[in-house]
Formats: sequence, C-alpha cells, structure tokens
Amino acid sequence: MPLDEPRVTTTHTDPAGPVAGAPHLVLKSEVAWAGEQQRVFWLDRTRTTIGSHDSCDVVLPDLEALHAVVFRDDADEFLLERRAPDTRVHGAVVMTTATLRTGARIELGPHSFAYSREEHADHGRPFGGREGGEVGHQRSQPPRRSQAEQDAGR
Repeated sequence: MPLDEPRVTTTHTDPAGPVAGAPHLVLKSEVAWAGEQQRVFWLDRTRTTIGSHDSCDVVLPDLEALHAVVFRDDADEFLLERRAPDTRVHGAVVMTTATLRTGARIELGPHSFAYSREEHADHGRPFGGREGGEVGHQRSQPPRRSQAEQDAGR
C-alpha cells in the first residue's frame, strides 16, 4: 500500500481488530516524581474486570471485589459498567453504564483513571475519524463482519 493512502478505512477493518486504537486506562498517581512510570492497563479483552479480588484483570486495593467492568459493544464503543456504588465518569455517578471517549476521567473508589483510544477508532466513524466535529453528519461505517466471515477471509 502506498504511504499516502490511509491505513484504516473503518474501525472494523483495522488490522488490530478488537484492540483497534490501542484502548487503555492509565492509573493516576497521587504522587508523581521524575522518572515515575504510570500504570497502564490495556483493554485487549472482550471484558476487563476491575476490583480488589484476585480474579479481576485489574486488581487494586480499596475497591469492591468486582467494582466495574469495561467492555466493547457491537458498535465498537467501549463502555464502563458499574458494579459498585462509588463509580463515576467525569464526576457524574454511573447508574448502569457510561460510554468512554478519549480523555474520560474514571473514578472508582479512591482510584482515578484516564481512558484513551486513538482518534481513528474512538468514535466509530469511518475513514479515519470524525469530519466536521462531534456533530458532523457523515455516513456510518458498514456493519462489522461476523467471526465466521473473518475466519473465512472474506
């Protein structure tokens, strides 16, 4: 493919598949100093569980055993599902689920995270992102191929 052609035409056809846009959570540190490494949790599973129980994908102290779940829905959006009362996105209490966008501030108990995903995959928009801003009108991307179609190479 020539370098001047876009690599990605839709989020569904990104070669990275379900992890298109490298979705991840960054744990905010209360104390930062030079050379400190931030903890990054990659959202490379269908569902990522967060809590204090050892069976969770992200284990942190001072949370409920299963505090929240981050999952990707059929529209290729990442959502945070509340499983414990002290769950907020941008300071607002999450009642059931909240859609995550790059820069979302997630608060679970005493812990704060920032959610991030590359622009081309963050909005479910075709052809490399949104045109005309958040309310721009453009055609939707085609439906995601089924797993059987992907396995058959169609």
